[in-house]
Amino acid sequence: MATLSKQEIEYELAHASDNEGPSLIAAYTVCLSLAYVAVALRFISRWKSRNAVLADDWMLVVGLLFTSGQVAVGFYGVHLGAGKHIIFLEDPVMYVKGFMLIEIFYTVAAATIKFSTLLLYRRIFGSNRTLMVSCWVVAGIVASYSIAQICMSIFACTPVHKAWDPATPGTCLNTFVAATSPAAINVVADFATVFLPLPLIWGMRMQWRRKIQLIGIFMLGGFVIFASVWRAATMKDLSHLDASWANVNPCIWSIVENGTGK
Repeated sequence: MATLSKQEIEYELAHASDNEGPSLIAAYTVCLSLAYVAVALRFISRWKSRNAVLADDWMLVVGLLFTSGQVAVGFYGVHLGAGKHIIFLEDPVMYVKGFMLIEIFYTVAAATIKFSTLLLYRRIFGSNRTLMVSCWVVAGIVASYSIAQICMSIFACTPVHKAWDPATPGTCLNTFVAATSPAAINVVADFATVFLPLPLIWGMRMQWRRKIQLIGIFMLGGFVIFASVWRAATMKDLSHLDASWANVNPCIWSIVENGTGK
């Protein structure tokens, strides 16, 4: 959050009617509802087929809980004025702290969803050593950049409270670099996670029709790649000058990614 110039204040006052709050509420509501339905159907399927609920299922529940936290804080952000220009925020300090918390919830949720998929591969293809090693490598990369992203979210400014008190002496990371670098790595990790088992399936001895069907099932996770790519593209919109307005698209595509990744 930065100090606004006279011209920026005049611009925001002239656009007092701008409000993307309803868009945020709609995205949060729809995506979280879809996530709960998907997880519920997964557990019902396990129960009806009498298959054990294993680590991949419980990891998905962890992801759902953190996604719920992401949405809960997002709703609070809308209450404070998210979706409007920053001059209309009811409590700018709490908004900035809330946005930092959303970033943390998003990061943990996105990581655990990927871990769930990798654990599912272990359940299905556990006998294939090459694929298991690849899964561990991807898991290590996801864990590493997720920890780094959480640290950047918290310690983007030195001292930390400079993030919501711009008058405090200190320095802050370049917003564009801090946001786009982890987002780009996240896209690569999503691609790797979705495509890992495809060469193995392609090499299986089975009818072509059955093989295409299996590949199609695994490729259903491809939508999360689209959401991840689009979210990365919106990272350039992040701004300290008008955060509550400029951060709308990144917030929407963050919940689309986590909400549809189940």
